[in-house]
Parts: sequence; structure tokens; C-alpha cells
Amino acid sequence: MRRHAPGRVLSRKWSIDRSYSPQCGRPFKDAGITQFLQEEPQGFTAALKRSLFDFQVHEIDLQGEEIHLGAMGPPPTSPDVCDKWYLHFRLYKEGMDTLEATSRLCRFLGRPPQNFRFAGHKDRCAVTVQQLSCTSLEPAKLLGVLEHQDWDHRLAFSHLEIKQNYLNLGDLSGNRFNVVMRQVPMKEPGAGGTTASDLVERRCESLKARGFLNYFGPQRFGSQLIRSDQIGAALLEHDFSRALRLILGDVQIMAPAPAPLGELLWDQAAKEAQDQVLTHWRSGSVAEAAEKALPLMPKRYNLERGVLKSLAQGLNAEETLQKLPRHLLMLYVAPPRGEGGTKSHLQRGAFPARGAPWSYTAAG
Repeated sequence: MRRHAPGRVLSRKWSIDRSYSPQCGRPFKDAGITQFLQEEPQGFTAALKRSLFDFQVHEIDLQGEEIHLGAMGPPPTSPDVCDKWYLHFRLYKEGMDTLEATSRLCRFLGRPPQNFRFAGHKDRCAVTVQQLSCTSLEPAKLLGVLEHQDWDHRLAFSHLEIKQNYLNLGDLSGNRFNVVMRQVPMKEPGAGGTTASDLVERRCESLKARGFLNYFGPQRFGSQLIRSDQIGAALLEHDFSRALRLILGDVQIMAPAPAPLGELLWDQAAKEAQDQVLTHWRSGSVAEAAEKALPLMPKRYNLERGVLKSLAQGLNAEETLQKLPRHLLMLYVAPPRGEGGTKSHLQRGAFPARGAPWSYTAAG
């Protein structure tokens, strides 16, 4: 956010393309989202995420505290005698996912991605607050990036603290979601005088009592033509060259192509860099092409720029993938819950069993 005049707040544009695989809308059925937990009552129509602030996520730590951005306070003092220490801090972000946020921190702080650890990956199309840790990072250096003229003010920090341990994936109790639903119908079709308030209340009571199918939404598969699970499949097959080409947006190795390429939305600035490196990749001369493509790649493409840098250094596909953040590779290979598995559990009844691939909230 940036202030234009007292009392008036202007939002930055947040819907920035972040991959040079072309954008491609993905319907729910492509993610295996095909049915409700029970026949009645079913859902209702509403508009979600019309604004970043319509979807707010606050991490809940292992002590059960809900994480919020607070006053900065005095920075902690780095330990005088200690072989290994970690700076923990709360990260507030708008319109970018956790990997994008840490990539920006890496660029401004001159740190490798492996130095940053977090408990969970937070959505891009949201406003979120979570805990991060970084190896031996001086508090003053972190605070210094806020004064940089090119700093992205969609990122903010608070609650800096020195600890002897780092965060691991899963070091959280959960997340608190504040979700705004807009354009809810004032009356339920065919239900006489049922009002919007009654409609929402009935659905919420059902949600409390019976829970919901914990589907992965379309964003789990990516908003681009090349899906995250396709990259993960190539990784699991040890086809590292294919995986890297998919990360770089090479739609030509996908057969058949899901849509005519001329009808897809490309980021033209990034596509120039893509064409530069992939054309030479197919002919075998990768390193030189990657070096020439790097200046063409917009700076906001942190992942793709990192890949090009590794290729320009002469690393092969497997070595380049090993340079990527472990959290990102885990997202690629984590198996999405398929429609078939969900249907098999539904046949056993509406209530979930322990270990079943969905979550639910108990009543009360």
C-alpha cells in the first residue's frame, strides 16, 4: 500500500504475471472438484477475492497465538558468543506468495534462499502474516531494507527476536482465515422467503457439524498453462531436463497443447528471455543462451532468474534444480488429492474418518 494523500489509500496492482508459461484459467473440475460432501444443503453463489483484503490469513504458532503484525519496537542485540543463531520475525505481505516474498528478501539482503525458513506457505492472492527465521541475520540489516528506494512496501516486519533454533515446515498449529464473500443472493432460488442471512446460517451450521471436503483448489495447480503437478511428475520420474524446461515455460514439450498458443496470454517481456534460452536448449548450447537471456528477464521473475543464473554458470539440469528452494520443490511433488480418492471415502458416509483426505470442524 502507498499513501497518496491524508485519508486516501491507493492499492498497488497485485495481479502481476509471475511465470512465462502463458496464463490459463483453470475450472474447478480440472482440479477434481466435482461434488459436495452431502446432497443438502449445498453451497450458494458468491464472489471471492475481489480484493486482496477479502482474503486474510494469520498464522497460529505452536503456542496457539494468532500472528499479527505489530509495532516494531527496539531491535534485539545479536549474541556476542554463539556459533549459530537465527533471527525470527513476523512477515506481513500483500499480493505475493511466501516464496516470492523470501526471494525479494534474498535479493536485497544478499542471502541464499536456504537461509530463510518458515512453517507454512501462504497464498499469493491474499493479505497474510506469518513467522519467518533467517540464519545469523543482523536485525539492523533486515530493518535497513525498509529504507531502500526500490523496496516493495507490500512487505513489512515486526517482532524481531534472536533464537537458537530455526523454523521447520509444520511448526504451526494452523491458520486463521478471514474471508469476505460478496454478491451473496438475497434469496435462495425456489425457497420462498429464505433470506441471504438464513441461507448463510444454514450452510455455516452444516459446515460446523459435518465439515468439508478438503480439495486442493485450482491455484494449487498453478495459474499457468503448465501445471505444478506436471513439473512434479517430471521430477519424480527423474526427468530433470523436462522438469526444468517446464519451469521455464516450454509449452512445446506438452502434447497435445490444451489451447492454441496464439490465444493465450503471455508476458511478452519474459517471453523474449524464454525464447532465447529454450531455442538454444533444444540445440544443446544452454549456458551461453542463459547468460544472454538473463538481462532480458524482468526482475520480478525471481525463480526464473535464479534458474538462468545457474544455467549460465554451466550447471546441468539436476544441479540447477538443487539450487531451488526446498519448499518450492516440495510444492511441485506433493500429491494433490484426487477426485477418485475423495469419491471412495464419500461412499462410506458423510462423516470423515481419521486419516481421510479432508478436514472438518467439530460442532461446538
